[in-house]
Amino acid sequence: MVVSKNGTHTFHGTLFEYLRNDKLDGLGTVADTKGYVWAGGRDLLGFNVQTQQFKVFPKPKGWPTFNNGKGRDSKGNVWASQPTGLHRINFETGEYTEFKAVTEMGRSYDMTVDAEDNVWFAQIAVDKVGYYEARTGKMGEVSMLPLDEPLSQKDREIGARAGRGWTTAAPLYQKGPRRMDADRNGNTVWVAQYWASRLAKIDIHTKKVTDYKLPDGYRYAYLYDTDVDKNHMVWFSMANADRFGKFNPVTEQFTIFELPTRGTNVRHIWVDNSTTPPSLVIPYIGANKIARVQFRTNTAR
Repeated sequence: MVVSKNGTHTFHGTLFEYLRNDKLDGLGTVADTKGYVWAGGRDLLGFNVQTQQFKVFPKPKGWPTFNNGKGRDSKGNVWASQPTGLHRINFETGEYTEFKAVTEMGRSYDMTVDAEDNVWFAQIAVDKVGYYEARTGKMGEVSMLPLDEPLSQKDREIGARAGRGWTTAAPLYQKGPRRMDADRNGNTVWVAQYWASRLAKIDIHTKKVTDYKLPDGYRYAYLYDTDVDKNHMVWFSMANADRFGKFNPVTEQFTIFELPTRGTNVRHIWVDNSTTPPSLVIPYIGANKIARVQFRTNTAR
């Protein structure tokens, strides 16, 4: 763990102006429950939706840049994934603390904060999910379950020579934990395993991993993102199917929904828990659209 004291400042202007001034170079935006939208590249930027002001948290010189995941714990700390683990930023003072992953250079991807303030982050290149344990301050990791599909010895040899999968070229036996979400009203973390098109459940207490295969016909759907609603339902996007899905953790059943557009390349999914039942917002990366999905409560109409 490394600590670097730093300060914050308020930026008056538009996000475009901030980008034009070369302050931010890797957005990966995420909204929290306290009225802020977060983005990070060279520095961490928080946008207060109510006041329409930006709060800038300058990153210490020479420290690793940010990756995709960002979030806040119940104490107000801001967390962000970075190539070798996690950054924690004190919202009031701007102080940065760096936490090194057990397996470094695993290509930290998305992250989430669970109901007990533990921070989880996907390591797509090594088929592991790292975590920071809030109670002890320790770093740990869990491995995704081995792929239980037949692979030839030749395939394994090619995979071993190719090394870790970082983007689209991965050994056939890699599962690729990518984006994830914690059930903030439960004791589970849900992980999208991109290359294997599977959903993984992690028990935050026992660290047990459970794998769920998508229904037949979706082996190459490329499960990308997960979001858990207030009723514990797990919603997920698929980059290669023009569909999205729901997983019921009680019945352990999948429901797949077809989208009206083709070529969507859906990578993200967001649950709006302010509605009853919860509704969804789904951006189409490939079709330059955004879908809002609302579910009927009276099917007789």
